[in-house]
Amino acid sequence: MRRPYASLLVVFFICITSPEGYAQERLLTGLVQDSLNGPVSNATISLLNEKTLTIGYVFTNNNGQFKIKYLKQAVWLEVSSVGYVTQRLRTTAGSTNFLVYLLPALKLLPEVKIKSRPSAVNIGDTVRYDVNIFSQKQDRSIGDVIRRLPGVETANDGSIYFNGKKIENLYIDGDDLMDGRYGLATKVIKKEQIKSVDIIRNHQPIKVLQNKIFTDNVALNLVLRNENDLKLSATAELAAGTPKLFEASVAPIVLSKRLKFLNLFAYNNAGKDYKIDLKQLGNSNYQENISANKDEIDLSLATINPPDVPISYYFLNNSGIANINSLFKTKKDFQLKLNGSIYFDKNNFMYRGQTESYLPNDTFRFSENQTVINRPQLYSARLHFTANKSNYFLNNSFEMAAGQEDFKGRMDFNNSLFNQNLHKKLQQFSNDFSWIPAVKLKGIAEFRWHSGYNKTEQQLNLDSGYYFAIVPQQGYHSQLVQRLQTPLWYHQIYAGYRLPKKILTSQYKVGFVSSSQQVTSNLTIIDGNTITPYANDQGNNLMLHNNSTFAEARYQVKYKQFRADAKLPINLRKLSLSQPGYNMKEQKSRLFFLPEAWLTYNFNNERYIRADYKFQNSFTNITQTYSGAILQNFQNLQYYSQGLQQIRTHHSSIAYSHQRSIKLFYANVTLSYDHTVADAVRSDSFASNIRQTFLILLPNNRDALTLNGGISQYLFSLKTKVGLKLQKQVSFNDQYLNGAFSKVQVNNFLVNTSINKKLARVLNIDNITSLSWQSVRVTDGDRQTDFAGSNSFNFDENLKLTFNLFKKYFVETSALLRTTRISSLNKYSYFFLDATVKRLKLINGMDVELHCTNLLNVKNYYILLQGGNQVFSSQYFLRGRTIMARCSFSF
Repeated sequence: MRRPYASLLVVFFICITSPEGYAQERLLTGLVQDSLNGPVSNATISLLNEKTLTIGYVFTNNNGQFKIKYLKQAVWLEVSSVGYVTQRLRTTAGSTNFLVYLLPALKLLPEVKIKSRPSAVNIGDTVRYDVNIFSQKQDRSIGDVIRRLPGVETANDGSIYFNGKKIENLYIDGDDLMDGRYGLATKVIKKEQIKSVDIIRNHQPIKVLQNKIFTDNVALNLVLRNENDLKLSATAELAAGTPKLFEASVAPIVLSKRLKFLNLFAYNNAGKDYKIDLKQLGNSNYQENISANKDEIDLSLATINPPDVPISYYFLNNSGIANINSLFKTKKDFQLKLNGSIYFDKNNFMYRGQTESYLPNDTFRFSENQTVINRPQLYSARLHFTANKSNYFLNNSFEMAAGQEDFKGRMDFNNSLFNQNLHKKLQQFSNDFSWIPAVKLKGIAEFRWHSGYNKTEQQLNLDSGYYFAIVPQQGYHSQLVQRLQTPLWYHQIYAGYRLPKKILTSQYKVGFVSSSQQVTSNLTIIDGNTITPYANDQGNNLMLHNNSTFAEARYQVKYKQFRADAKLPINLRKLSLSQPGYNMKEQKSRLFFLPEAWLTYNFNNERYIRADYKFQNSFTNITQTYSGAILQNFQNLQYYSQGLQQIRTHHSSIAYSHQRSIKLFYANVTLSYDHTVADAVRSDSFASNIRQTFLILLPNNRDALTLNGGISQYLFSLKTKVGLKLQKQVSFNDQYLNGAFSKVQVNNFLVNTSINKKLARVLNIDNITSLSWQSVRVTDGDRQTDFAGSNSFNFDENLKLTFNLFKKYFVETSALLRTTRISSLNKYSYFFLDATVKRLKLINGMDVELHCTNLLNVKNYYILLQGGNQVFSSQYFLRGRTIMARCSFSF
């Protein structure tokens, strides 16, 4: 036996049998101690194969104990922890329990100057970032730290990307508390509560499938400093300012091993939009999403999008929210989770806009000037029960939501003044049940049943002053009323069986999908007490039934450095479309083969190349099958009378990913091509103040070639994080404009650079520079001659400087320089400036700050956009300068 400081000691042998009785499994257990017989927590326990590659790992708990499932290909058990000598022992047939002593890693060094050197640890498929190393004094939430991590990027909506790939699941100490809506968590969880941020590649969240069914998903796990701490903590803010601004919020938090809850109760009229915290950023469960994506025909008051400036500049609101997220886990790892929210608001939006539509023989110009008041109310609740164990997975998720929105607008359209109102009402519920047990012969069965209901009611009113330009009812009327209902029932049931093998894993699935969606609408014209239906059609009473029976074979191959995944589904689809008012009754049956495959070659744990292909074949949905006219807004009248049309899409791509975690270098590049063939071409017909859209039965080809790339690197010598993103896209599509066939070609190019630099602990610099070019060419498809073309240029410079003047005082300035230009139109340039003075820990747990937004008091903002044969010029009315005094509490 080796001496204690250089060896592992085998103590005893125990055979472990699964208590559930599905199958026997062998577990390796043990205890890790230091030289003083104290437990070593969070030590890494790794299983290594004969090539010393990591094939599985766990971490010791606070008592130094560990438990890991034995794998046949495991040859070594390796124990490592920062500051200790790594120990390695062979996993012999008679060894199942270990007592491991780790000695301090002592080494005599010459005299050196100690400097901080940020680093990331690569453990198998996991990249671990130490929060202490990457955080700064002025950081409050863990989100502030995540934005600074090399290789990690955070979008404006809170979505997180790692080396160009989106994070599918965000866990808090292994639990998906937020149900995929994780934007709030990164804002309110204090950095002091998190020990490390782990990025997990090839993530398989279902335990019964781990090491059997691989994926290429990426997840993020926030590792708690103390998982046994049941102490209630909270973050709160109270702010007031001018002009008449107020904000209050409190976020009570408990994060422990068995109990987690993270809630937010907040109100403000200072430009914060809480609705973004309810956005689905990742997966809502452990499995692939099979819920029906409801195809919605959306009525609106405006044809314009919000401006591309910070929302606090233009969002004139009175918003409130109660966002509740609770999770309880038993000792047997049964999990009960509740996510719910109540959201309400009253906001204003003011703008002016002009649209120029270039046609082969004419140019149409639409101008609008509107003030819109919006009052949304949204309610939602989601209840999940999950048992995620090594021999089975059980989950049931129930979700319900309801809400309404009321819009009121005063419009000046082509010099015609009128009021308009829009009411929307939403009702929906769904239930998703899953059961995945391990069965005899080392197989895994699966049963899943998902059902849902969704109904949207809308009513648009255009009052007197609006000129209706369609014959024979053209003219001014007392009121136009567009009513629309779109209910949907959806069911999907399938059963499957997986047979995992060392090299080849096969999966077979059979199932049934059924959906019934209805479109009920009518457009009426009111003159005094006279109500007249729209004369050119009978409205809509459409019913679309979609029944599909499918069988799927899926094969996964894992051989040395190769990984391959192929899905081979066969789908027998039966569609039935009926429109009684138009004597339309259509039925179609098609047998579809929809292959999907990808192949990955791993050069090592940190470098791979991947190629994939996917074929989709479907019919047009309700948004392109209704026959009666629907007035979507004051400018657009749409109807489609060509029935069911087929759409075929081929997608292929090749991607390369490279990372060096020790050197904090990350790079990726992806080339993709999409080719779509449809049976119909969209046609737009323009009149004096309205555009009509319908379909023409002609082959329609759409092509897009896209190149994406990115680099993120931490330069140790300069203590600087730098990033570069590139995107190039060329797309082609066919279109009819006022009866003339046209081809539209769009070229896009984007360059984005970022720098994060800290200078001598006094100044921190964040800089993002974006350049984008777009060219649009519209040609007469018959004569191949240009009749419209434009080029646009956009430049953004975002600079954020943070000064640490004294020990606890910080001054932060944010500047945005923006320039926009399209062809020969006017060029617009803007300079926005914000400033903040912070005092950290004025008293224990309280920070104070004085924040000024839009210091230069910019109140009018212009933007130019182009799309196809159209150019949009818009003017937005901004809030102007605001000053807020804010107190932030942590307790």
